[in-house]
Amino acid sequence: GKKVGYPYDVPLRYDAYVDYYNVESVNVKQEIMREFPYLGEEKFRLIYGCIDAESFKPAAFAADPAVLSLKAPDALNILFVGRLDRQKQPLVMADTARRLRDRGVPFLVHVIGDGSLESQKNELMRFIETEGLSGSIRLYGDQPLEKLPSWYEVGDVLLLTSAWEGIPMVLYQAMLTGLVCVAPDVGGVAELVRPEHGFLVKDSKDSEAYAEILARLAGDPGLRRDLGLKAADFIRKNFDIHVVREAYGAFYTEAVERRRNAQGRSGETS
Repeated sequence: GKKVGYPYDVPLRYDAYVDYYNVESVNVKQEIMREFPYLGEEKFRLIYGCIDAESFKPAAFAADPAVLSLKAPDALNILFVGRLDRQKQPLVMADTARRLRDRGVPFLVHVIGDGSLESQKNELMRFIETEGLSGSIRLYGDQPLEKLPSWYEVGDVLLLTSAWEGIPMVLYQAMLTGLVCVAPDVGGVAELVRPEHGFLVKDSKDSEAYAEILARLAGDPGLRRDLGLKAADFIRKNFDIHVVREAYGAFYTEAVERRRNAQGRSGETS
């Protein structure tokens, strides 16, 4: 439960030496400022993460036939990408699957990821067995990065059920490939998943809310296609590596000029 990492360690120890905090989401900035109220907003520069749209386009690679063969016909293919630990809440994902099954929705959950130091994999496997979900949830373990684009081809939607996040890279990737994202409103997720192309769930543990959205998407392929196209367009226009490169160029130019001006004033004073 303790907050750790650069956002909490650096301001506490080294703020006197820091000119700027470069953050990748509004949420992170707000969280740091709540933790350290003496930090001025002028110290922060927001530049989002990015993705190379050219190299990640489905047209730029040959999808793996073995992976594509795992796509279930005439069913909603739900992609779940993440470690099977308490942060990602895989048991919420599994309970969502149970509720979908009870609604009579045809679906298949493809789980990419494995356990970690805080693994809930054993609990997940017990839940799958106890609830009779072995035919509805498939665990593929960790997958090579180069195969991820093929997995995005398999999915119809991306499901996240995390208890906390920044902005996970999987969102950039899935949205660029045209997947509708159903995700919890935690961290900076809402800065990427907007109502015009995705769905947010207010309570990250609300498996009924996830199931309701997925059931709607399962019954409306046209809606999935429309939202997926909008999601891909949103990422290409705002988070492509070329857009971010320009932002970083401007940021570092500003930083260097500020330092030079400060040194010049110091020289005049001396």
